[in-house]
Amino acid sequence: SEREIAPGALVAVAWTVIADSGAVAIGLLGRAIFSGPGESVAAALGDAEAVLPMLVEHLMPAFLVGLYIAIILSAIMSTADSQLLVAASSVTNGSGGGGRVLVTDGRQGRGKRQAVGDPV
Repeated sequence: SEREIAPGALVAVAWTVIADSGAVAIGLLGRAIFSGPGESVAAALGDAEAVLPMLVEHLMPAFLVGLYIAIILSAIMSTADSQLLVAASSVTNGSGGGGRVLVTDGRQGRGKRQAVGDPV
């Protein structure tokens, strides 16, 4: 509804500021820990995308490093699983008349087909 737009925008902006501030803080902390005076940041850190895993490995005990890796892998697997489910649903439900259609309600699965770019 229209009255929920302003609070929603406020939450979105606040969350973006928090997330971006965290990313900048991680980068600055990694730069402070892994690069010495006069040393190139690129030489010290190598791949800038690896700063967070390097910090976790450097600052946390082995158990928490394993937990961090498990969390990252579970997020990757969840995303892959969802994408495979949407693709399979799209192929099954959006086949255009050939074969057996598993979804009898025309509205069910519509968003899934749109998510992968199939015409509705």
